[in-house]
Amino acid sequence: MVNLCDPDKPEEKTFAELVKIVKKHLEPAPSEIAERYKFRLRKQELNESVSEYVTALKSLAKKCNFKSTLEENLRDQLVYGLKSDVIKQRLFAETDLTYAKAVELSTNMERAEKEVNLIDKAQVVCKIQRGVQKPNASNSRRCTIDVITKMAESGNTTRRQQCPPVVPLWKRPANVAVNPTIPANNVFSEMQFVWLARRRGILSLHAHFK
Repeated sequence: MVNLCDPDKPEEKTFAELVKIVKKHLEPAPSEIAERYKFRLRKQELNESVSEYVTALKSLAKKCNFKSTLEENLRDQLVYGLKSDVIKQRLFAETDLTYAKAVELSTNMERAEKEVNLIDKAQVVCKIQRGVQKPNASNSRRCTIDVITKMAESGNTTRRQQCPPVVPLWKRPANVAVNPTIPANNVFSEMQFVWLARRRGILSLHAHFK
């Protein structure tokens, strides 16, 4: 304490003066140049929003002693340190850009960019889902004809009441106009099968009825 008060004596100081001397010794004033250097190096980080970046700049500026030029320095460093070139170009286009206006434009444009990115991602997901769910026309026809054939050959009595068994046309001999194994009451079912097959583009009557 004697050294801190030198050339005066501690007993010559008031309590408030002694507290101030000790505080100044334990907490020295930061270098203004060093603090401004830190301020100039501060840029917006990768995952940092504009609002968070502005808050960090204001915190660093407290020790820079900018005084009346505080907002001017905050504006310049905000524009300089932004990670988005699109937002920078928009701010450069402003003739009378104030600190408040720079913060407002930067925040609004950042929000707009995020919304556009979300829309683009949603559109990509929809396209991928459509591509996965898009049916293959040939596979669909093949699957349909296989199911009909299996129903005809299985002899399932429960389904036979609703749809009598069908003899596939490709098993019919070429020189026989009507398959004698098909009962008379199944002729309509065979006609239904032919109609469905032609609709699916699988069979052609010209190829089987000569």
